[in-house]
Amino acid sequence: MNYNGDQAQEDNTPDIAKYIYAHTIQCPKFYDLGLLCDQETHETASSVGVDNLVQEVLLKITMHGMKILYGHNDIALLSIENIDTIKSYVRSYGFELVTESGIYFTVLK
Repeated sequence: MNYNGDQAQEDNTPDIAKYIYAHTIQCPKFYDLGLLCDQETHETASSVGVDNLVQEVLLKITMHGMKILYGHNDIALLSIENIDTIKSYVRSYGFELVTESGIYFTVLK
Protein backbone atom coordinates (compact mmCIF):
# COMPACT_ATOMS: atom_id res chain seq x y z
CA MET A 1 0.00 0.00 0.00
CA ASN A 2 1.52 3.26 -1.06
CA TYR A 3 0.43 6.60 0.33
CA ASN A 4 0.74 10.13 -0.94
CA GLY A 5 -0.20 12.28 2.02
CA ASP A 6 -3.70 11.17 3.01
CA GLN A 7 -4.50 9.61 -0.37
CA ALA A 8 -3.63 6.00 -1.14
CA GLN A 9 -1.93 5.79 -4.51
CA GLU A 10 -2.04 2.02 -4.71
CA ASP A 11 -4.40 0.29 -2.34
CA ASN A 12 -4.08 -3.45 -2.82
CA THR A 13 -6.17 -4.33 0.24
CA PRO A 14 -9.17 -5.37 -1.94
CA ASP A 15 -6.95 -7.88 -3.75
CA ILE A 16 -5.52 -9.22 -0.48
CA ALA A 17 -9.05 -9.60 0.93
CA LYS A 18 -10.25 -11.37 -2.21
CA TYR A 19 -7.33 -13.80 -1.99
CA ILE A 20 -8.10 -14.61 1.67
CA TYR A 21 -11.89 -14.37 1.91
CA ALA A 22 -12.72 -16.13 -1.38
CA HIS A 23 -11.36 -19.35 0.13
CA THR A 24 -12.36 -21.41 3.13
CA ILE A 25 -11.03 -20.38 6.51
CA GLN A 26 -7.44 -21.47 7.00
CA CYS A 27 -5.57 -22.30 10.20
CA PRO A 28 -4.22 -19.47 12.36
CA LYS A 29 -1.18 -17.66 10.90
CA PHE A 30 -1.64 -19.42 7.54
CA TYR A 31 -1.14 -16.21 5.56
CA ASP A 32 2.02 -14.20 6.08
CA LEU A 33 1.13 -10.55 5.56
CA GLY A 34 3.88 -8.02 5.13
CA LEU A 35 3.82 -4.29 4.62
CA LEU A 36 6.23 -3.04 2.00
CA CYS A 37 6.79 0.68 2.15
CA ASP A 38 8.07 3.25 -0.25
CA GLN A 39 9.54 6.49 1.07
CA GLU A 40 6.15 8.25 1.21
CA THR A 41 4.54 5.36 3.12
CA HIS A 42 7.49 5.35 5.50
CA GLU A 43 6.99 9.06 6.12
CA THR A 44 3.25 8.51 6.72
CA ALA A 45 4.00 5.70 9.15
CA SER A 46 6.45 7.96 10.94
CA SER A 47 3.89 10.73 11.31
CA VAL A 48 0.80 8.66 12.25
CA GLY A 49 2.67 5.81 13.89
CA VAL A 50 3.39 2.35 12.57
CA ASP A 51 0.79 0.74 14.83
CA ASN A 52 -1.92 3.07 13.52
CA LEU A 53 -0.92 2.36 9.92
CA VAL A 54 -0.99 -1.41 10.51
CA GLN A 55 -4.38 -1.13 12.24
CA GLU A 56 -5.72 0.82 9.24
CA VAL A 57 -4.46 -1.76 6.74
CA LEU A 58 -5.88 -4.66 8.77
CA LEU A 59 -9.22 -2.87 9.11
CA LYS A 60 -9.38 -2.29 5.35
CA ILE A 61 -8.63 -5.95 4.59
CA THR A 62 -11.24 -7.08 7.11
CA MET A 63 -13.91 -4.65 5.85
CA HIS A 64 -13.32 -5.79 2.25
CA GLY A 65 -13.58 -9.38 3.49
CA MET A 66 -16.91 -8.68 5.19
CA LYS A 67 -18.21 -7.26 1.92
CA ILE A 68 -17.06 -10.39 0.06
CA LEU A 69 -18.74 -12.71 2.58
CA TYR A 70 -21.90 -10.77 3.42
CA GLY A 71 -22.36 -8.13 0.72
CA HIS A 72 -21.78 -5.20 3.12
CA ASN A 73 -19.25 -4.04 5.67
CA ASP A 74 -21.53 -2.86 8.47
CA ILE A 75 -20.48 -4.83 11.54
CA ALA A 76 -23.69 -3.79 13.33
CA LEU A 77 -25.68 -5.93 10.87
CA LEU A 78 -23.69 -9.09 11.53
CA SER A 79 -24.83 -11.95 13.73
CA ILE A 80 -22.59 -13.40 16.44
CA GLU A 81 -21.89 -16.33 14.09
CA ASN A 82 -20.90 -13.91 11.29
CA ILE A 83 -18.52 -12.09 13.64
CA ASP A 84 -17.01 -15.41 14.76
CA THR A 85 -16.43 -16.28 11.09
CA ILE A 86 -14.70 -12.94 10.48
CA LYS A 87 -12.57 -13.51 13.59
CA SER A 88 -11.50 -16.90 12.22
CA TYR A 89 -10.45 -15.32 8.94
CA VAL A 90 -8.49 -12.63 10.80
CA ARG A 91 -6.69 -15.35 12.79
CA SER A 92 -5.67 -16.92 9.47
CA TYR A 93 -3.57 -13.84 8.78
CA GLY A 94 -2.05 -13.83 12.24
CA PHE A 95 -4.17 -11.37 14.20
CA GLU A 96 -6.97 -11.39 16.73
CA LEU A 97 -9.99 -9.19 16.02
CA VAL A 98 -11.13 -7.53 19.25
CA THR A 99 -14.68 -6.15 19.15
CA GLU A 100 -15.12 -5.01 22.74
CA SER A 101 -15.34 -1.21 23.08
CA GLY A 102 -14.44 -0.63 19.44
CA ILE A 103 -12.67 -2.62 16.80
CA TYR A 104 -8.95 -3.23 16.86
CA PHE A 105 -6.43 -5.97 16.14
CA THR A 106 -3.81 -7.67 18.28
CA VAL A 107 -1.06 -10.02 17.17
CA LEU A 108 -2.12 -13.64 17.48
CA LYS A 109 0.09 -15.50 19.95
